[in-house]
Amino acid sequence: MWTLWRASAGTTECLQLEQQNLCGHTQHQTSQGLPPSAAGLVLTLVLEEKLPNFAKALEALLSRIVKLEELRTVTRLWFPGSSLHKLPAWATNDEPLSRGNISTSTNAASNVTTNEKRGLKSRRKHKKTDESKAEPKVTTAASQLASIQAHEGRKRNKGGLALAGLSERVRSIEGLYALRIVILTIALGVPAVIPSSAGFFYREKGLWALIMAQTGTAPYTSDFVVGLILRCGATVLGGVIGMVAWYVGAGDGPGNPYGIAAIMAPILVVLMWLRLHLPPVATQAVLIGTATCYLVVSYSWVDTHSPSYGDPGVGYTVFWRRTLLVLVGFTASAILTLFPTPPSANRQHRLLLAEGLATSKNQYSLLTANCRTPLPDLRKVVERVAIDNAKMLQEAEPSIKMSRFAYSSSSFDAKSLALICRLCQTLDHSITQLLIYAPMLPEDLTARFISATSILNEKLVADVMAALSLMQLTLETRAPLPATMPFPLHLRSLESVQARYAGDMDAAVSLNRDLLAQEGARKYCSAMTAWVQFLRTIDELVMVAKAAVGETGLYTHSQVENMAV
Repeated sequence: MWTLWRASAGTTECLQLEQQNLCGHTQHQTSQGLPPSAAGLVLTLVLEEKLPNFAKALEALLSRIVKLEELRTVTRLWFPGSSLHKLPAWATNDEPLSRGNISTSTNAASNVTTNEKRGLKSRRKHKKTDESKAEPKVTTAASQLASIQAHEGRKRNKGGLALAGLSERVRSIEGLYALRIVILTIALGVPAVIPSSAGFFYREKGLWALIMAQTGTAPYTSDFVVGLILRCGATVLGGVIGMVAWYVGAGDGPGNPYGIAAIMAPILVVLMWLRLHLPPVATQAVLIGTATCYLVVSYSWVDTHSPSYGDPGVGYTVFWRRTLLVLVGFTASAILTLFPTPPSANRQHRLLLAEGLATSKNQYSLLTANCRTPLPDLRKVVERVAIDNAKMLQEAEPSIKMSRFAYSSSSFDAKSLALICRLCQTLDHSITQLLIYAPMLPEDLTARFISATSILNEKLVADVMAALSLMQLTLETRAPLPATMPFPLHLRSLESVQARYAGDMDAAVSLNRDLLAQEGARKYCSAMTAWVQFLRTIDELVMVAKAAVGETGLYTHSQVENMAV
């Protein structure tokens, strides 16, 4: 037990064996009186367990891809209207409303079939009408997870749900972003249809300002600031490249196609290189710079070869008009973005991370319910929820890093949120590994694992749920964490095991050759490693959150007792 705990905690000391190892037992104390580390042994067993699983999964994936390529030989046309029949159900959904851009893929609705949903609703109705009768027994992990995630309480009628859903979505980040786009389009597009300003709009190419205002608007202030800097710089750079191309290819005259083609060939290579090798955040900037370059050259060619009403000029004239209209469009988008209140990405990121913690908390509840007798579809449900949660957190990571460009009064800065996001990913990975390996253990190793971790100890379960709930509340409200809370959890778990097996620790949970020779030894080590990683990750989350928001109730119980004396 000691060696497994120290190995799972990541220590790097060598495993030292004495003469009694010949009898099949590891050393329980080093020369310094400390338990030895089995890091190399346990990590090797874990790697030996995961490599074949990875190979099998990869083989199954490739086989599935080959089969799909053989079966699906016809290109299918997707039409948006094929999913419109789901709109009424989406509008009257009785699940918790989404928070901003938070992915709802981890909701119970995505993990439960239609029949299971109907069964859950019928059980709720049955509970309201006759609470004395017992609910039907849960037979699948999907319905069990839905029961864990279900929010009991007052239920709105269909009209109330529709009204609440509409109000929530209009006030959400996406709704406000769409409203800004509509206002910008009307404000900059109306002059094009008014007779007194239509000519001016056409001559000055006001459509450029409208397009720049639409593409420059972003849901969050940080995205807008980054986009503004990149797009303005790309417009100036593209205009300079376009002027160089025109004056080199045409000189002082109207130009000829051979000179323009000769100078545009190397410029095209440079622009393509920038498009392929710059990070995705700079994609629109490269496109705007390329468009500006081609507009300068093409409008100059049209003005000198086929002049018409409203031509913007040649060379430098095209450049400064294009730059001016870009700045007009960005100014309009900046006014609507920053006033009256800049949209904060920090709040949405905190809510998203809180949603990820809530998913991990539900998975932990599922683990405690299936540790001894797992349900048949447990692994399928766990993998689906884990993939959805990991996808949500990974997609949020780049946006969290960009939030440092926006002002925020939150105690959580971009650095702490990025660290919490990585820890949430580790937490999701560890609880998924626990749900996969712990229920797969043989009966004797299952009993050993439960004894060696106290995973079903009611006090430890309450401590873990309390820590996750407090972290979720802190992320949602920015409230400081209490100074007295269950921390650190991995030491509390070990103390619980020590108290249970006081004086007979080695005989109960020792690491020996008999254990390693069993068929499920590698799964046992993998489950133990995931358990310790799960607890230590929660401890690190608490430390990061306390460093960001601080503590409240600074007096501990011992300090209060001393003051009373």
